[in-house]
Amino acid sequence: MNELLGGRYQIIKKIGSGGMAIVYLAKDLSLDRKVAIKVLRDEYTEDSTFRRHFQKEAVAIAQLSHNNIVGIYDILTEDENMCLVMEYVEGETLKDKINRDGAIPWQLVVKYGIQIANALSYAHANQIIHKDVKSQNILIDKDDNVKITDFGISQMMNNTTITHNKGVLGSAHYFSPEQARGEKLSYQTDIYSLGIVLYEMLVGELPFTAENPVSVALKHIQEPAKPVHSIIHDVPESLSFIVSKCLEKKPENRFATMQALSRALSGVKAGSAGRAEAAKDKTMTKAVPITTAAMAAGVPKKTAPKEAAAQAAVKTPKDTVAKKAAGAATVAAAAKAAKNVKNKKLKEPNSQKKKTNFFVLAVIVLLVLGATIFIAQKIAPPSELTVPDFRGMTFEAAEKIADKRGLYLDEVGSEYSENYNEGEIISQTPGEGTNVSKGDTISVVISKGSQQATVPDVRGMTLEEATEKLEECDLKVGNVMESYSDTVKAGEIISQGYEPDVKIDRESEVNLEISLGESPYTIVPNCVGSDINSAKAMLEEAKLKVGNITYKKSESENNLVVEQSVEYGSKVDEYTTVDLVVSSGKTDDDDDDDGDAKAKSQRISFTAPSTGTMEIVLTDSQGTRVVDLKSVSEGDSIAGVYDYYGRGEFVIKIAGTVIQTIPVS
Repeated sequence: MNELLGGRYQIIKKIGSGGMAIVYLAKDLSLDRKVAIKVLRDEYTEDSTFRRHFQKEAVAIAQLSHNNIVGIYDILTEDENMCLVMEYVEGETLKDKINRDGAIPWQLVVKYGIQIANALSYAHANQIIHKDVKSQNILIDKDDNVKITDFGISQMMNNTTITHNKGVLGSAHYFSPEQARGEKLSYQTDIYSLGIVLYEMLVGELPFTAENPVSVALKHIQEPAKPVHSIIHDVPESLSFIVSKCLEKKPENRFATMQALSRALSGVKAGSAGRAEAAKDKTMTKAVPITTAAMAAGVPKKTAPKEAAAQAAVKTPKDTVAKKAAGAATVAAAAKAAKNVKNKKLKEPNSQKKKTNFFVLAVIVLLVLGATIFIAQKIAPPSELTVPDFRGMTFEAAEKIADKRGLYLDEVGSEYSENYNEGEIISQTPGEGTNVSKGDTISVVISKGSQQATVPDVRGMTLEEATEKLEECDLKVGNVMESYSDTVKAGEIISQGYEPDVKIDRESEVNLEISLGESPYTIVPNCVGSDINSAKAMLEEAKLKVGNITYKKSESENNLVVEQSVEYGSKVDEYTTVDLVVSSGKTDDDDDDDGDAKAKSQRISFTAPSTGTMEIVLTDSQGTRVVDLKSVSEGDSIAGVYDYYGRGEFVIKIAGTVIQTIPVS
């Protein structure tokens, strides 16, 4: 690679590398600023389809402009390499910080979490899913602020070069369950991965670990994460609850948006009471309408809450019998009052007659008016209806209730549910307690029953039998791998991707491993005492591979095998590698009188012009022998020092073709 890229970026030094790319620190000579240049490895850029896709996607990602996102300044093609010129961030990765310091104080975790969530929310608003949120892709600058990098890069890799993506394995600890299952992803995928990062920051380690990425992915699918506050006791329960919600196995049970997650974290930052207090606040809020209704009914402000609620209930037209009794009492009271007034007329002084008559008349008018209002309310139907709670009912039962109230029910969809039986209503729109008009339609979603299916034990079955058994449980056969087994017959299932009796989503795929039968083996021949060419022929005939060939002086004749790495008669797998040690002739002590007995050294170095098996053959006073034998690729740098005796020459061959002859004396 040239020291100057794109005619303006001066390479300073290498600052990092990974399975995907090598990262350099460089100086932008045009703008006099430091930049980071990520050079993608050859296995990605060799694919022309990938190059076109990468160019298109990188341009879109470069449009992202956010304080917590590493910016992309430029996209280069240099010597067939794809390069991203990015903002240089002085600091370290979040992963490095955790590895060095362990668990991070929860107050700082909240700060980082809000910044990450805000950055991802901005990306989501621009229709970009990160798909590889992990602590390695989060940088912490010198001001202790976070910046997310590699936006969309993993997505591009998976879309075009999945077979080359070395980064996938490293990301398995942050996979969402839907990623592990190979399902279509949504914005909730980033929410789950951020939940893993929050957990890692708070605890100092990842929630799921195992010996290999496949086992880790299975844990994401099957195992719940321990609540953070049960491990780190000083973490607020509200923060622990937020992390647990992020790590829900089903995407729909997580936060609906990154913005909602950011608000929840901000609540912790502001000192909110947490889940229990939030529930308490909701209960108190529900009491407000009762108190308001009571006051509207004429209850004094200092009336006890229970008494006020009771008085308010009298004013609420819910009980038809009570309303009729109240109306009758009102009319009877009016008649009685009129009669009493008539009887008292003769006894009242003339000076008060007019005042009394006026008062009585006012009372009668008010009482009659009250009765009239009551009767009018009974005759005129209310302008609004209250929607009942249909959840848990069958559609038929709910429809009967709706019909009686003058409402219509409409089934708008069906979903799996762990809380409602098949055929029961899961949700409704508008919800319970909403005021609607007569003739309005209530939309409902019907349960398809549990989404979970129990994985059967298909080990020992044939593939056909296993397929049938899985289909009976609403499951599918996933990837099928073949392996040798000394205990399971050929054609039978050795292992399965999910353990028997585990609950997984219906229509999920179960990977299977099928036996090829006993592992093939071969017997190692005796190569000692044979010349090198005969030894190689024997190994190849036994379906073994010739490994390294080294030479040493011995009492044996030149070019005879004196040692082999695998003992003669051993039973090994086919194509096992066997190294050989070959005699280069007698020792110096035996040749004291030979003027050529003293060894000299020759350094040989060259660049391989082609690919194949390289041989360096030496001919000197000790005879002709192979001093080096190995496979090389075009462009490899070859270098070595070899001893020789007397005059002779080194002949270098690749794939049987002589490429160089070096005389020695």
